[in-house]
Amino acid sequence: MDHPGCGRSQGSLVAESGLRIRCIDVTTSQIVPVDFQTRYLALSYVWGASHSEIVGHIGRSVKKDDSAVITKNLPPTVRDAITVTRKMRERYLWVDCVCIDQNDVVGMQEQIGLMDLIYENALLTIITSTSDKIYDEIPGLRPASRLKSSSEVLMEGRLMKASCTRTVVGEFYGLWRTRGWTFQEWLLSRRCLFFSDNQVLFRCQESAGLESFTPPKATPSSSNSTLPRFGTDLRSSAPTLARLPLGTPSWIFQAYADLVRDYTNRKLTYDSDVLHAFTGIMRKLERSCGMSFVEGLPEADLSRALLWSSTLDIPEQTQSSRRLYRPTWAWSAFGYRSGYLCWEAHESAIPGTAAAQRYGKTITCSAPRSKRARVWPCGSKSESHESVLLSIGANFGREPCPWLCEAIRYRRADVALLPLTMERPRRLVVSSETRELLIHQNPPRPPGYQSVYLTRSRDDVLHPATRKLLDGRHFQDTRWRSTKFSLFPVNIGFNDSETFLPRDAILLYEWDMSGVDGKWHQKVVAMIIDRLSDGTAERLSLTSIRSEDWYTLPLVSEHEDVVLV
Repeated sequence: MDHPGCGRSQGSLVAESGLRIRCIDVTTSQIVPVDFQTRYLALSYVWGASHSEIVGHIGRSVKKDDSAVITKNLPPTVRDAITVTRKMRERYLWVDCVCIDQNDVVGMQEQIGLMDLIYENALLTIITSTSDKIYDEIPGLRPASRLKSSSEVLMEGRLMKASCTRTVVGEFYGLWRTRGWTFQEWLLSRRCLFFSDNQVLFRCQESAGLESFTPPKATPSSSNSTLPRFGTDLRSSAPTLARLPLGTPSWIFQAYADLVRDYTNRKLTYDSDVLHAFTGIMRKLERSCGMSFVEGLPEADLSRALLWSSTLDIPEQTQSSRRLYRPTWAWSAFGYRSGYLCWEAHESAIPGTAAAQRYGKTITCSAPRSKRARVWPCGSKSESHESVLLSIGANFGREPCPWLCEAIRYRRADVALLPLTMERPRRLVVSSETRELLIHQNPPRPPGYQSVYLTRSRDDVLHPATRKLLDGRHFQDTRWRSTKFSLFPVNIGFNDSETFLPRDAILLYEWDMSGVDGKWHQKVVAMIIDRLSDGTAERLSLTSIRSEDWYTLPLVSEHEDVVLV
């Protein structure tokens, strides 16, 4: 358990100075204050019951006068976690529902802001990976508490009946893996002890071992200390972020994009927790990279952060999907999976790749201009042609497999936050070119269907004058030809009584991209907006249009400051 890579980061040691939390002293059965230099264990589990029910149960188990804990009255998961702590000969255990006063709103917010330090500084995190609620016992602590199965095996002509645990494939991922709060608890922990219905799995930053197998030798999961550690999980083929970047000043957008994709795929009981359950990760990145966040987006990298898109498999738009107190320009405003299909990647974040090695050559090259693309006169708003690398993500339904392509950036919108006021939601100004397009709702629809897609089968993006179908496929002629990137989920359902809906779009990026066919393809990525009566606008969707089609759309303004809410 003392691998060099499993130690606490210098950033956490500095940040924890003078801070204290409350832990259960399992030897005296009292809740006592401790600092982060103290050895303690943490518990990650699924509440599985209403907040009021659990708070009431804990209230009956903890004496207010002397903070004494009546262990036998605690929920089974907490009671068993105390047993595990004792068996490991450790003294202190941190459990959120016990160690955080749930009736103290101010104190609870302060503790939520310390989640990164609480789990990173814990000696080990106990994870009840297959339990559905706090009232479940932890398997393996009592006789006959594990699931068993038997099988018959023919050995040397004799029929043998063996009793064994069921298959271990996927057994460690139950409801716990689908919950929003447990996402940061797992990622921020240096060491984890998973309890399943059959066995125990130990995992740290450099090694992993099952109870039924000999642990492998410790090998670092990344040979480059400047990169976040990505590794294939022991029980799943899905790539996971094994550890966030520690002590590195590099801001790696791909790490953030992967975090958003995986986090928004999880569920929250209360929509108001969408950023609270992500606070630990944001604080971790802030300490490591110096990057502050606003509404879940990196404040100093908003241009790229605005390129998020919702998942492509939303069955229908529901009223609960929209969080009205969050701005529409942030993924935190919607209750469905989000991610990044593309972003500009810096070559230092992807060393050793063929595209990065070729990057120096692109500095001196210039992409051929299309004859139909708009040519900006000298001295106008045109940016200098800047060579960049584009990271194009794979389909949401598959394992992430970003592909890098060389590109020339022609234009990029200016993005700025308005000063924080009492107004909600937070306002953002995007300064760029705006044009008009037309959205066609294609009938018929199934009964009760509410529009959520801008697709060729449901809603089309048309030219408002000719009603010609625009090529909205996102990087069609580059890498993912077979992937239907024409699907861009709409954040707000349109009125079903209308058929043709005029909307404005604001240019975010314009690139000339090198395709797998050896040709260059000009694309504009634009945000479709819905203008409100007070002069502000809401984000509807993200779309990609060929540059030659974009410049034929009716011009609204060559340079407009659009205030997004």
